[in-house]
Amino acid sequence: MTLSRREFISGVSAAAALSGVSPASLSGVRPVVGIASKDDPLGVRSDFPVVEQSVYLDSAYITPSPLQAVEAAQAFAEAKARDPVSLGGMLQETNLMRQRFATLIGASEMEIGVLFATSDGENIVSRALDLKQGDNVVIDDLHYDTTYLLYQQLAEQRGLEVRIVNSEAGGAPVDAFAEHVDGQTRLISVAWVSHQNGFRHDLAGLADLAHSNGAYLYADAIQGIGALDVDVRSTGIDFFTAGTYKWLLGGYGVAPFYVREELLERIGTDRFGSLNIAEELGQHRPIWIAASTHKGADEQVLVAHQQILKSHPNTLLILVPRHPERFDSINELCQKLGFETVRRTTQMSVTGSTQVYLGDTMGEMLLLLGASDVCFMGGSLVGDKVGGHNVLEPAALGIPTITGPSYFNFKEVAENLIALGALRQIQDKRELAHALTQIIQNPGTSKEMARNAEVFVKKNQGAIAKTIKFLLDISPRD
Repeated sequence: MTLSRREFISGVSAAAALSGVSPASLSGVRPVVGIASKDDPLGVRSDFPVVEQSVYLDSAYITPSPLQAVEAAQAFAEAKARDPVSLGGMLQETNLMRQRFATLIGASEMEIGVLFATSDGENIVSRALDLKQGDNVVIDDLHYDTTYLLYQQLAEQRGLEVRIVNSEAGGAPVDAFAEHVDGQTRLISVAWVSHQNGFRHDLAGLADLAHSNGAYLYADAIQGIGALDVDVRSTGIDFFTAGTYKWLLGGYGVAPFYVREELLERIGTDRFGSLNIAEELGQHRPIWIAASTHKGADEQVLVAHQQILKSHPNTLLILVPRHPERFDSINELCQKLGFETVRRTTQMSVTGSTQVYLGDTMGEMLLLLGASDVCFMGGSLVGDKVGGHNVLEPAALGIPTITGPSYFNFKEVAENLIALGALRQIQDKRELAHALTQIIQNPGTSKEMARNAEVFVKKNQGAIAKTIKFLLDISPRD
C-alpha cells in the first residue's frame, strides 16, 4: 500500500508533524477536500491563503502552510496553554506520523526516525561509518552546500578523500559517478533532486553502483519527497533524510530519516535517554523499578518480584541500589535467588527471559525511572533508619509510585501525594507485591495515579518565584 501526498497530509497534517499531535486529537480539525475545477484541478487552492495575494511558485524553497496546518498548530498551542498534552500522547502521534511516512515511501515504521533537520541524517551516517584515511566519499557538484562542508571537515580531521563528480549539461548520470567509485569508496551521496537546477538522480542506478563496490547510497531527499513517488525497496537506497517544510507542506524542526532495516545496527544510536532504555528493555512488557534501595530492602524487593512473576511472568524489575559498593553483592543475591540478571555496565542485551536489570551506574536514575511503568521508592522499607527518598522525581515523570511506611524525609509531599491518589503506601513485601500486581494488571489505575501525580506537580511548580515574592514581601522598604 502507498499513500498519495494528499492522503498523507490528510492523515498527518503539517502541524501534526511539527508538534507531534494530530489535529483530530486536539480539536477535530481535518483537511477538507475541495472541489476540483478547471482552474483548480486538485481542489486545493482554497487551502492556501497565499494565493489570495499572489501566484506562488517557490515551493521548492518553502511551501506556504495550508489552513489545516495553521488550524492544527493553533489547536495544539491552545491545548498546551490550557491542559498540556502528555508525553505519551505526543509520542503516539509521532509514531503515527512515522507509520504514515513509512507507507508513503514503501518502508516499515522501524526504518523511520525523526530528526530536526535534513543535514542531521548525513552527519549521523558519516559518523556511524567511521570514515578514515584511505576511504573515499563520492558526491557531485549538484549537491547542497552543507554536504561539502561536512566532508571538508572529515577530510581535514580524518584524511578522508572527497571525490566530486562534475555535472555536464546540468546532469550527473550514473556513468559519471562510476568513473570515481572504487573498492575504497564507502559512500555515494547525492541530493535526489538538485536545488540548483532540478536534476533528478537515478537512485536505483546509483544504489546498484554503490552496492557493487561495497559502498552505501545516501540521499538528501527534501526536494523530492512529497512531489515525486519513491519506493525505497525498488530503488535500493540505504539512507535518506527529508525535511517537511517543502513538498510535504510541513514546518521546521521535523525531518524523517530513513535507514534500511539491515543497516539499523550499523547506524546505531547517537544519543541516549529514557526512551532508548525503555525500547532496549522491551516496550511490550511490564517494567517496575525499585529505586535507591538499601541493605535489608533488596531481599524484600526480590521476594515481591518472585510473587509478581507468578502471575505476570514477563515482568522486568529494574533494581537500583543506593550505594555503589553494594552493586556486586546485589548481583550475587539476584543470581543466588535464581533470577536471570543483566547488569547495565556490561551492556549485554536484555532479552524476553531477563528478569532483573541491575542499575549499577551512577547519575542515571531519571533515565531508568523514565523507562519504568511503576516505581517503588527505596529507603522506605527498612524501618526508620532512612526515611525514604524523593517521591517527587517519579511524580514529575507521571509514574505511579509506591512507598513503604517510612518516608519522614519527604513527609508533607508524600502525604499530599497519598491523599491525591498518586502515591500508594504499603507496609511490607507482601503488600508491595499485591500493589504492584494491581497496578500492572489495571491500566486505568496506572493512568489515574499518573494523572494525579502530574496535577500535583503542576500545582506546586514555581517554588523559586514564590520564594522570591515572599522575600520581597517581608523585606523592609525605604
